[in-house]
Amino acid sequence: MRTAHARLRRAHCRYGQGSGHSQRNRPARYSDAGPVPANRSAEAARKAFEDFGVPPRTIGDAVVRAVREERFHVLTHPECRNHVKHRAQRILDGQNPTLPPPPEK
Repeated sequence: MRTAHARLRRAHCRYGQGSGHSQRNRPARYSDAGPVPANRSAEAARKAFEDFGVPPRTIGDAVVRAVREERFHVLTHPECRNHVKHRAQRILDGQNPTLPPPPEK
């Protein structure tokens, strides 16, 4: 992580947007014919992710603040702090990973 932090401090990064909608850049011959049964759970997960999401502008503002403050970690969803705390504590305690508690809303 420290190496990545050092590299990112030197890099000029451009961040894309709409990664969940990559079909907009897909050539017509590879267009999506619609969901197939195997993809329905992925579609439901994407929808849940979007519903839980934060507007891109809010994320961008948080990232810009972090870059200016030279912070590597950016918690874009304050309600996920407990997840990060839970995971870090398990690592420090030498325990195996578990599913985190659900985020608080």
